[in-house]
Amino acid sequence: MEAKDKDQIMDINSGDESAMYHVKVEPSKVSCMGTVESNWFDSVSTTKCRSDVIRSYIKTFRTHIPVLLETIVNLSDAEGNNALHYAVTYRNWKVVNVLLNTGCVDVNLVNKVRVH
Repeated sequence: MEAKDKDQIMDINSGDESAMYHVKVEPSKVSCMGTVESNWFDSVSTTKCRSDVIRSYIKTFRTHIPVLLETIVNLSDAEGNNALHYAVTYRNWKVVNVLLNTGCVDVNLVNKVRVH
């Protein structure tokens, strides 16, 4: 499927990889992704992060927006920290396990923390 004009919006859930490079995004979808990102970081960046909550998020992402699962679990904050960084920092091994079991987490991502 190809975008024939710049105003055409492609369905990212269509299975067509070229849909990931659509030209125009509906404002409501941008707002939705902002909400997903905010809720994801609110959950994963706390010392009280619960593995069952993260498992539920991942199940929901797999079901409703599977094409974005890898992007979401690898989202990083301004310091370059992602969910895996937080889980390891807080020694939350249950969350580490849930994240690794997605098969989507990039274990090679580095943050901006300087090593002394």
